[in-house]
Amino acid sequence: MLHRIAKGQWNGFILLLAMSSSLKNGHLSSGCEDYRLITSTWTGVIPLVFNPTPVMIQNFNCSNVVQLITGGEGAKDGEFPHHALLGYRKNDSKPGYDFKCGGTLISDLHVMTAAHCFELQEPEVVRLGEYDTKFKSEEEHDVGIAAILKQKEYKNGLPYHDIALVKLAKRLMLTSFIRPACLWDTEHRNVTKYIATGFGANETGNEILSTIMRKVQLEEFPEEECAEAFKYSTEFCEGIQPGQLCAGSDVGDRDTCVGDSGGPLQTVTNTQTCMYHVVGITSWGNAACGVGKVRAGYTKVSYYLNWIEDNVWGPNAL
Repeated sequence: MLHRIAKGQWNGFILLLAMSSSLKNGHLSSGCEDYRLITSTWTGVIPLVFNPTPVMIQNFNCSNVVQLITGGEGAKDGEFPHHALLGYRKNDSKPGYDFKCGGTLISDLHVMTAAHCFELQEPEVVRLGEYDTKFKSEEEHDVGIAAILKQKEYKNGLPYHDIALVKLAKRLMLTSFIRPACLWDTEHRNVTKYIATGFGANETGNEILSTIMRKVQLEEFPEEECAEAFKYSTEFCEGIQPGQLCAGSDVGDRDTCVGDSGGPLQTVTNTQTCMYHVVGITSWGNAACGVGKVRAGYTKVSYYLNWIEDNVWGPNAL
């Protein structure tokens, strides 16, 4: 039992009681408030007097304190609990999976990713809670895939409407290491700096994927800059469309690369609440990752919000 001298209007001693909020069945609504509570702890302050009235104080235990990042660097274990990995069966008949694409957990049953992640091969599992693929941890969890839904206007080989949803084979028990992110729900963005995360290659020409999760700070740029950067690319036959967001960096070595596709482009709207809002999905970029002034394209989440909500929380959800 902890006790201390009470201050202010209370005389005598007070007792501190800590209570962790938890959700026993792992089933949550679409509200960010529910997801946020998973990492919260309530502290009850009770004066030791007759008929005391407890005062509850909510605390958040966050490891996602992202400030300015000077280039790409390793993330902290548990820093991005919504980051998912898509696992593809190895081609050489060896056991295990190759994690070639990322994604974002947006409910206890759905992952949002890029549609182009299903062009050549379909994944068999989704891994959550991963930090270092070389080691098995108690926090990581593999779950099968029940269904895949690509945006109906997506066409293989083109960068437009590059968004898809994965329905998991069973609902997840959410923890501080496995927790959905929120979706940016408006075309207005009052921030211009974002964080991209992934396990992709660290440099151009290197097909070896990173074994640990990495993060990099990117800035939003006018769509015209991406249009100029990719004007000679035959894939961009329709130019830059409203469902795309242009981001990158004027500093070398800041970029997403092969293996980062489908992962989140995100921002922390309030570091105290432990919640990220996902603004974009890693979609396309220059073959030379992180060389010179980088511009790359991300699927704009807010543009597809109605489609996402209909297929995740709607009456005819996936």
